[in-house]
Amino acid sequence: VFLRTELDSGLVAAMLIGNLPVAWFQMIDDWNNNRRHDPDEHYEEFPCELFLMDLNGIWEDNYVRYDTLDSLIPGNDGIYDTHYGSLEPEIGLARLPVSTVGRADSLLRLYLSRCHRWRGGNLPVTDRALVYIDDDWVPSAPEWDAEVGMLYPVRISIWDEEITRVADYRPRIDTAAYQWIALCAHSWPGGHAMKYAGGTRWDWFYANTIPALNPEACFYNLFACSNVRFTETGYCGGTYVFRTATGLAAIGSTKTGSMLEFQDFYLPLADGLPLALAFREWFYWRTADGIEPWERSWFYGMTLIGDGMLKPRVPTGTREEYDLAGTPMRATRVSGNIFITNLSHDSRCWLFDKTGRMVRQLQAGSNDVSALPAGIYFIQITAGITTTVSPVVLTGHTTPHSY
Repeated sequence: VFLRTELDSGLVAAMLIGNLPVAWFQMIDDWNNNRRHDPDEHYEEFPCELFLMDLNGIWEDNYVRYDTLDSLIPGNDGIYDTHYGSLEPEIGLARLPVSTVGRADSLLRLYLSRCHRWRGGNLPVTDRALVYIDDDWVPSAPEWDAEVGMLYPVRISIWDEEITRVADYRPRIDTAAYQWIALCAHSWPGGHAMKYAGGTRWDWFYANTIPALNPEACFYNLFACSNVRFTETGYCGGTYVFRTATGLAAIGSTKTGSMLEFQDFYLPLADGLPLALAFREWFYWRTADGIEPWERSWFYGMTLIGDGMLKPRVPTGTREEYDLAGTPMRATRVSGNIFITNLSHDSRCWLFDKTGRMVRQLQAGSNDVSALPAGIYFIQITAGITTTVSPVVLTGHTTPHSY
């Protein structure tokens, strides 16, 4: 009620500090829009921050869990299970749940001091990202890496299936500095699990080792199931943020599933929006055309931990216009036309989709691509024996909010 009242007064984002009430949601996961034949369906009950972001949707408690079986039957148990009406979030939201990772008073003081130092440009940080993608998501790695590249043109990108393991990840975050870490790995609230040996063996990384490692990183995008389940003691996302010397924020999920369509998060950040408003933009585009069952399974646990009004520092030299004659740049957003400059007479230029399929040959000048679906594409230019590839984002929508 308080947030709805403030919304009428112009509220665009909120930050929750302390042990404030949590809205819980329950569901039977349905990853393929076909529950009856989905072997991975199971019951989940989790904190749902979208409840506090969507202030004019309808949330109801209509079901209860049937015994211990993975099914719901009509009833009421104080846990939301139904969401309909207007689904889009009206506000951005971030939370500072500290008490489950240590002494709240001292950790909060240290954390707020770091935020102050960040805003004043006094928190040491290296303006690059680590993109670390374990075995099961290697097919999506080039696309996801390019999406991080919208914000960070300088990054260390690791996705070799026999390299990505805890034995490699741990020393990387222990001995090198990054502004942003994007980690894709099987996880649980207390850590990460990574495959190796052809996917037959596992490494285990435990959240309680993070304080001793003290990684020099500020922001974390954790494509890591349940890693920010902030109701769990010692949860991994909060340990990265609140129990290190440079941690500022982590975005991830309180349940199985995580963020997809990363471009709708990274592009607003690259355009200068703070974390909480970029989070709202991302959730807006997930819900604007309704929610499929698989989308609810993937996204309803998404949560932002930390000061949501912080802005990652966009490295200098990354906001130039898209010029294919120069060094490959960060992925650039275009809405209908790709303009190719300084293309020599012996050069050839193609547009590929994220699967590697060639969808268009490009010419010097303006190329109308408005008929193509929105998403990540790659422009390849070959001149003699030299080939360069640069990502580009075709957008089918405009920013829904004004700030």
